[in-house]
Amino acid sequence: MELNSKAVKISGRRVPYRLGNNATFRLAEIQYGPFERILFLPAPVDPEVVSANYANGFLQIRLAKLPAEQTRRIPISQG
Repeated sequence: MELNSKAVKISGRRVPYRLGNNATFRLAEIQYGPFERILFLPAPVDPEVVSANYANGFLQIRLAKLPAEQTRRIPISQG
């Protein structure tokens, strides 16, 4: 997995497997081989605060949004 403040890139390789006699599934985007997905994020995230967990066929990625930029008023003096 690769991450920057705007997107997450997930890549891997799916190995072929044999289904049992009564096994079914609804959708398999790819049967086997390499894959790659890039997910563009709706808000900037902090690449230093991230965790990823893969269990029971599900990948969970937790990200933290960057705090909103705060503006600061600076007085302008004359002369």
